[in-house]
Formats: sequence, structure tokens, C-alpha cells
Amino acid sequence: MSSVSPVRRLRSPARHAYDVVENGSLDLRRSPLHSCRIARTGDPGREETSLPLFMHFFNRETYRAARSPSSAESIENTLRILAIARQDELFTNYANLMESGLLATGSGPSLTTRLLQADQILIEGERHSPAEFIDSRALRYAFDSKRYPMYFGKSTLEVQLLPNRLRQTSLTDHIEAEILAVHRHEKGARQIGVGPNDLRVITQTIAPLAQAVIERGSSGITQSLFEARLPSPAQISAAARLVSGAYISRYLHDLGADIPTGVPGLGAFDHLAQDRWSAYLPLLALILEIIGFVGTLDSRLSTADTQIAALRGGADQIQVARLVSLLCRALAGVFATADPAAHRAPLQRLLRGSPVTGMKVLESSDALYALAGHNLRGLTNALQGQDPRFHHQYEVQMRLDNEATILVVTATKVETQAWNALAAELHGLFPIPITRPKYVAADLGLLNKKRVIHVQCEPGSVGAANSQAVIRDAIIDFTPVAIVMVGIAFGADSSKQQLGDVLVAKTLVEYEKAKVMGTERLMRGQRIESSPKLLSVFRMAEATSTDGLRVKFGVMLSGEKLVDSAPFMAELLGEEPEAIGGEMEGAGLVAAAARERVDWILIKAIVDWGANKEANNTEDHQRAIAAKACRFVLDAISRVGL
Repeated sequence: MSSVSPVRRLRSPARHAYDVVENGSLDLRRSPLHSCRIARTGDPGREETSLPLFMHFFNRETYRAARSPSSAESIENTLRILAIARQDELFTNYANLMESGLLATGSGPSLTTRLLQADQILIEGERHSPAEFIDSRALRYAFDSKRYPMYFGKSTLEVQLLPNRLRQTSLTDHIEAEILAVHRHEKGARQIGVGPNDLRVITQTIAPLAQAVIERGSSGITQSLFEARLPSPAQISAAARLVSGAYISRYLHDLGADIPTGVPGLGAFDHLAQDRWSAYLPLLALILEIIGFVGTLDSRLSTADTQIAALRGGADQIQVARLVSLLCRALAGVFATADPAAHRAPLQRLLRGSPVTGMKVLESSDALYALAGHNLRGLTNALQGQDPRFHHQYEVQMRLDNEATILVVTATKVETQAWNALAAELHGLFPIPITRPKYVAADLGLLNKKRVIHVQCEPGSVGAANSQAVIRDAIIDFTPVAIVMVGIAFGADSSKQQLGDVLVAKTLVEYEKAKVMGTERLMRGQRIESSPKLLSVFRMAEATSTDGLRVKFGVMLSGEKLVDSAPFMAELLGEEPEAIGGEMEGAGLVAAAARERVDWILIKAIVDWGANKEANNTEDHQRAIAAKACRFVLDAISRVGL
């Protein structure tokens, strides 16, 4: 979306600014969504990735669905823990703010209000303003006005609420579509966020629930809509949890977000979380209690809420949150499970059994987080001294946290085999699988002080498992400083090139996009320059190499077609005569890397000439050719450095 003037800049300490344009839409070019990069304390040139947190515990309907009581006080206590212990963006929406009672007037500013004013709670909404949102809810909840009185009377807000991100689609329509998809057996209930305990009940419930949704007209989809149609409290609750699960899952998808786990009463939704350790509320609360934030449990720190809001996003708070994250990740390694709740008692014994010397008393002052950081380091040192398993896991996490990452991408089995074989042979690097929700990566450890992560996508750029999707997911997960795509390509001119020549893309041209007029075809794909820094690195590697590799820098073509046609090759080279070769995954690499502002380069060796591929189609030949490109990349990383 292009920017529009004039622009109002929202304040957000140590974070991105959000451009809210005059017409109420957003310039998302600097949005934190999905990457949420925050500069490391003391080293502004380094960045780390963390997922935003969608605060599902703000939503009173989730408590109702879980048959659990909620209160503004308990919600704020959960928020207080996250505001102190996490550095991630905190997201909510208009409905949760309006319906939770957190913005009620008369008792002074709440922590929620303070964090909103400090731009530390961000809002995703379907409407440009609270007034528009309230008008839309009045129509949607007319059938249940007693439960939603906040939309049917005079509304006053202590804080101006503006969306940081506009959703283009109706969430109610999305939930309807999900329910009907389950009813029509197009999706399983688990796919839309139903927990394992509710699957059997949903099978019995889905037909009357779908009928209620179909007949609702423009009404909202709430428990009140369908509870009269379902015969038992168990079915009503399961249906409500299905609706809430679909609701939460949509936000996690839209925002590229996660949710905190272990929230009292909301355990039914913990299965939706990607990371159950780093945002496990009881663990965060215990850590904060031990290091002196007793008020996170008994509200005695509520007088410091102004400091919590004002200092969040500052250097000291980010440092505390980073240390807490390291501690949680190390504990996850010690207990080797995805679910910290399974080890709650051992966790408490381990943490409470660690003597902390020199503990400083926390006060509500500007030094709040500096003192907390001192105490947190004392706790961590005590754990390292008494538990060898923790010491090892903490050192591993420190190494991963402090090293810049290079992402290496291949697209075929032979390319991956060539990469792994040479990494092991030349540098003793062996892949350790890292399972992510949508793919599996491999950690090869450190090479020239850089962490090397490898992923393999499917051939081609477009598709759920192809280069653009996989690389974008890997950028979110690992925040690489550079992406190198390595493998095999077709060459352009057999009279000037040889099989095995290494091609480095100085410019990448997409050839799929074209204007066709009769028999004429005009290429309209983008021409994109690769990273100047990475070009310089590989030019230096070429100039100082002793491997005898033939390396050529120039224009590379990229498209979805597996080219095995001399006439088509002639057509491509007629349109782009300076091309040195072509392949299928570069366009996806460029799309993902450019969107997330990550340096990229594509390096592939000539395996054929885009025609008569059967002559060079053996895996041994392809693997040997891919190895040449892999050797060049490994040599550049190890000798020159990225």
C-alpha cells in the first residue's frame, strides 16, 4: 500500500513507528507483523525476531466458552506479567477492549489504558475508529443486547483508540465459513482450532450449530446464538470453544502471532500456541516473583503501572525480557518437552531451590528494570552453578541468541545432499533438524562466527511449500542477516560456458510475467538487483579462490517452467540476451527477502542448457554439479565472511 500524506506518527519506544494515514488506512511498510524485529540492547546493528502476542485472554467469550470466570483484575494481572517479561508486540482488537471492562471509567487509568497511551498495546480492527466499530456491533448484537450493553448506550473512552492494522475481511464471516466447512467435511474440527477433548462432541454438535449460523442473518456468532439449539451444557461449551478457537486462530494467522499459555481458566486454547515455554504464564510469574516483582501476583506493584508502561520497550526492559526468554528456553531444553505444565512442580523446585545472593529490592522508579536485570542474572548464575543440564542448555541458547544467522536454501534432494556432504567434509558441520510448524530446518552450527541454517523448499517459487513460502517462514523464525540460494541451473551459451560453471545472480529477472500480443511476447517481469554487500563478498571469494572454479556474475532468469526446449530457450534469450542462465526458485527468494528487507543472493552451477535434459539427468551428475556451487558458497562464508 502506498503512503498517503499527511501522516500522524504513533510513539512506540525502541520499536517501529506506525504510519496512520489521513483516510484511516495504514502504511504497513514498517509494520512489525510477522518479523517484529527489535534491535538488541547495546548493539543497534543486530536484530532478533519474536512473534507478536495476541492477547486472547482479553476476550470474555473465551472464558465463557471455557466455563471459567474472568475479571478485569485477573486480566490486568496477566497483562502485567507479559508487559514486564516479554518484549513482543502485544495485540488486541476493539471488541476485546470494549467488552472486557478494562477501559471502564471511574477508578483511574488502568494498566491497559496506560499501555495503550504508550503505544505498547496495538489494535487490529475491521473499522477505522471506535465509533464506526460500535455502530457495526449495535447491528450485529441487537439480538443479545443485554449481554452487550456497551454498544447500546453512550460510550466514553479515556484513551483514543486507533487501529495499527486494518483487517479487510469480516471475522464473523470467517467463523461462519469455518463452521460450515467442518459441517461439509471440507475441514476437520482440529484444523480450525478445536482441542482434542472436544472433537467427539463437535461431531454431534456441528449440524445444529451450522444450521444456527446459516439462519443467523447479520447477527454475531456467539454462544447466545446457538445455546437454545443444543441439548446439553457439554455441547454448548464445545461449540463455544470451536467458535473461540476459530476466532483466535484467525488472529494468529493474520498477525503471524502467538498466544500466552497457562492463562488461568483458558488452558483449553493452549494447543493453539507455537511456543508454550517462553510465554507460559505460571513460569513467567514465578521468575518475576523470585527476582522481586512480587506485585505481579498480589497487585502490590500496581502503583508502578505507570513505570511499567513508560519503560516498556526501553533498553533495560528489553534486556530483562531477553534474559527471561533465554532462561525459559534453557529450561525447555532441560525438561525436553513442548509442555511446561507437565513439569510445573519440578520447575518450581528448581527455581525456588536456587539461592540468589545480592538480591536488590525493586522500587517503582526509572531503575526498576536495571535492578530486575541484576536479580535475574543472579538467578541464572545460581541455576548454572547447581545444575549441569541447565548450564549446558543455557550456553547453547546464548550461542544461538548471540550469533547472526545465514539462511541457505536448496530446492532439490541432490542440492541438499551436496550441501550437507561438503559442509561435513570441509568444516565438520552436521545438520541437526529443527521442527517448525510448517517445515523442518537444519542447524549446521557455526561457520566463521555465523550460525548456518539450511532449509529445502519444493522446486518453483509459487505454492505452499515452494521457495517464497518456505523462505518467508524461515525469515520469521530465524531472522537471517543474509539468504543464499544454492544449487543447479541451466546455462545460456554452451559456446562460452561449460557444465559446472558457477553462476552468481547480479540481477534476477522474472520471465513468467509477460504481455502476449498475437505471436509476440513482451517480458514484464521485475528486474531486481541482489545485495551489493553479498556481491562484494562473492567477488572477493572468486578473486582469492584456489579451487579452480569458473565463476560468472550476471543476469539470471527465473520462472515456474522447467525449461527443456531449445525454441523456448531461444525465445527467452532473445528477450534477455545478457542472461547467463536461469532456474525456478529465485523469484520466490526475491519476493520473500525483499518483503522482509533481508540481503539475498542466488548462486547456482550449470547442469544443462535448457534442452535435451535427459543427457544430464542422472542424480550423480546433478549432485556433482550442485557441489561446485556449494563449495563456492562455503568457501566464501569461511574465508571472506558474510
